[in-house]
Amino acid sequence: MAAIQRLKSWFNCKEGSATEDAQPIVQDTNNGTDSNRRKGTSRLHLLRLSAAVCGIEFCYSAETAFVSPILLKAGVPESYMSLIWCLSPTLGFFLTPILGSASDRCSSKIGRRRPFILLLSAGIMIGLILVPNGHQFGDLCDVDEMDNVSATISFDEELYLYGSNENSTFSITSFDVTVNATASPDTHVVRQVCTIAVTVLGVVLLDFCADAAQSPTRAYLIDVIPKEDHQKGLSSFTTMAGLGGFVGYLICGIPWEKTTFASVFFDQIHIAFFLVLVVFIVAVALTVTSDKELTLDEIRSKPRQITSQSGTHMELTTLDTKKTYGTQDQEPVTQRSNDYSALNGTSTEHKDEESDFQHEQGSMKDYLLSIIYMPYSLRILCLTNLFCWMSLLCYSLYFTDFVGRAVYGGEPTAPKGSEELYLYEEGVRNGSFAMAVDALSCSIFSFYLVKLVKRFGAKPVYICNQLFYTFGMIWMAVLRTKWITFLASITTGAMYSTLFTMPFIILADYHSNNMFEKSKESGVTRHHIRGIGTDVAVVQSMVFVGQFTLSLCMGSLIHYFGTVVSIVSAAILSFCGAICASQVVYLGL
Repeated sequence: MAAIQRLKSWFNCKEGSATEDAQPIVQDTNNGTDSNRRKGTSRLHLLRLSAAVCGIEFCYSAETAFVSPILLKAGVPESYMSLIWCLSPTLGFFLTPILGSASDRCSSKIGRRRPFILLLSAGIMIGLILVPNGHQFGDLCDVDEMDNVSATISFDEELYLYGSNENSTFSITSFDVTVNATASPDTHVVRQVCTIAVTVLGVVLLDFCADAAQSPTRAYLIDVIPKEDHQKGLSSFTTMAGLGGFVGYLICGIPWEKTTFASVFFDQIHIAFFLVLVVFIVAVALTVTSDKELTLDEIRSKPRQITSQSGTHMELTTLDTKKTYGTQDQEPVTQRSNDYSALNGTSTEHKDEESDFQHEQGSMKDYLLSIIYMPYSLRILCLTNLFCWMSLLCYSLYFTDFVGRAVYGGEPTAPKGSEELYLYEEGVRNGSFAMAVDALSCSIFSFYLVKLVKRFGAKPVYICNQLFYTFGMIWMAVLRTKWITFLASITTGAMYSTLFTMPFIILADYHSNNMFEKSKESGVTRHHIRGIGTDVAVVQSMVFVGQFTLSLCMGSLIHYFGTVVSIVSAAILSFCGAICASQVVYLGL
């Protein structure tokens, strides 16, 4: 019975603080303070809210391990590989902020963020199906299996015919029959084109949707938890991301073709993608059923004023707290400074400001203009995030090649069976294990990140973690030993944890303190209206800018200077990120 009760409490979000009944938050409009009687969100519930990013990292691990070999097997020339990897960041840079703006204004009955999480998750699932099955879809385009059939019959002796009108007999001493069946060259071309097209479509869908889905997932987390839990929530988010990457790399490395799965699926790649798909579906389901989102109409609802027994005027928002499946008792939301469900840049502390609130909802054009007209604090945060992403991508995209060549002394173009090729493949395998260490260390760093921020402050943690990663890359580039690759990967985990957490803690604090709203006093115009969904997407979109920039130049740099240039570039870019981080506005974090 205890186990049943625990399962029941899990699906109804009753873990930890979720067992508390929703308590209205009363705000004194005279001094702007609030009295929040709800306890903090439990760590287990935060991990459930972050389950979707764990599934996304599973997808990334399969993509990193298998996509390049799949594209090469499909017939994509190596010279076009960089072009294919440019497609996703190009789409993401333009579409992700637009999706973020749309989520700020979404009027769906299930909330503002969850429709976009589900939409992008559907794109990921389609990508996971298309990528490993490109050849199967290509075979469907092969309409004619035999376009030209010719037969030749030759006889060694003369053919004789005996018999009457009623009965005839053929007597052939010996003969040779040769049948030549040849497929039209056009058929092979059509099949290959279809295979490449389906595979590339799957890769773009998988990569773009996996990157873009992180923005509404983060915004959903921030929306549904109290301000005091934002740091803990975002650290849990990164912990789950690291855990997903770690387990994902292990799953992709298991020789599944030697298991019973081999009798059902084609090969290792199909088995791995199937398992990743199952894990991803479960992870997204856990997240989207974890909390009830406030709809846009509820956010815009007007707070009514009540009078306490002492005669003090108070504001209290009354919302429907009826329980539904997969939701917890959601606390009613007042228009307070740390209300993340009403982050359209407005404040309704006083009843007479209701008209201003309605006026400043803005149109879609206003939100799109807010992407271009960013305040200085947001621009420097985006620049810092860009340097961080470019630095981490230099490591993640070229690390296994660096280990195979620079550390083990192998060569990928060496003849089959040669010592150089063996050393390269051994280096790639060990590089993959080092990346698993990176993912595991990311989870550990993320777990303690909040404590570090509380102990030392956000600025020292943000800067020092990047410098820590810088020194790790320098050690790796100089020493180039087997063990230093594992030790330096620990510093990469610190960088990954910082990159996934710190910018969004800072951004959440900006909106929590109405930082952009306060600039209204300087005569800001309506295109400065900001929503947290838009800003999270803008900061997250720096990964697309980094991917696109590196795809244009890093290949040529490696060709001329060797693979070690990727590690040196990672160190330089991380140092630039630390300098930018020193200029970020922290608001006392």
